Amino acid sequence: MALIMRKLSLLAFLLFGALVVATSACRILPGGTSSMVKRHEQWMAQYGKVYRNATEKAQRCWAFSTVAATEGINQIKNGNLISLSEQELVDCDVNGQNQGCNGGLVDAAFQFIIDNGGITTEINYPYNAADGSCNSNMESNSAVTISGFEDVPSNSEASLLKAVSIQPVSVIIDGGDPNFQHYAGGIFTGPCDTELDHAVTAIGYGIDTDGTKYWLVKNSWGTSWGDDGYIKMQRDIDAVEGLCGLAMQPSYPTIN
Repeated sequence: MALIMRKLSLLAFLLFGALVVATSACRILPGGTSSMVKRHEQWMAQYGKVYRNATEKAQRCWAFSTVAATEGINQIKNGNLISLSEQELVDCDVNGQNQGCNGGLVDAAFQFIIDNGGITTEINYPYNAADGSCNSNMESNSAVTISGFEDVPSNSEASLLKAVSIQPVSVIIDGGDPNFQHYAGGIFTGPCDTELDHAVTAIGYGIDTDGTKYWLVKNSWGTSWGDDGYIKMQRDIDAVEGLCGLAMQPSYPTIN
């Protein structure tokens, strides 16, 4: 992956993004061209492959996307990349819209982390690929807290790009097409629909040597899937919702 990244002209999120103050539920993030290829390469080399290697093809993707975005903003704000517990969300965030292995919503998971006073580490509350009873003793040992979360304006790849230039962003896509499920490399251009059913994490963006723009997306299906667990999805397509609907419901956590 690192070799591929060095060969491509990547733009990616800042490791040290500026604080942005918002006055509405959905904010338009500021632009800017200060993202650096070198910073992105350093991030990928050191932090980009924090992975639970168990095959994660059930409906727990909401927990993985939530955790990936939270790990990212914590590293950016506090300088520590801590592997957080998806299992805590699967076991404990079950009294509202999220129902463990039966599915869930990323924004609801962000709200759970806020209400719960944070989320614990994967070491403290390890992943076991199944629903379980909430372990309140392990859950109470929070490692990372977030202040809130923001929804990126929907159906705007330009707004999504501004957000991803600052931090990892949770995006919801249609992951049901066999072409997506069997992706093995290159830039994925479809086909796919926009029946949103799978949460992933947009961590960067770039332009291939042939001029094709793409999003760099982290999946939750282990490193044997795709390009070492990642997929490059075509960016700036004609449809406003983005490829596979990735621009329809993006969101990200915040830390003051």
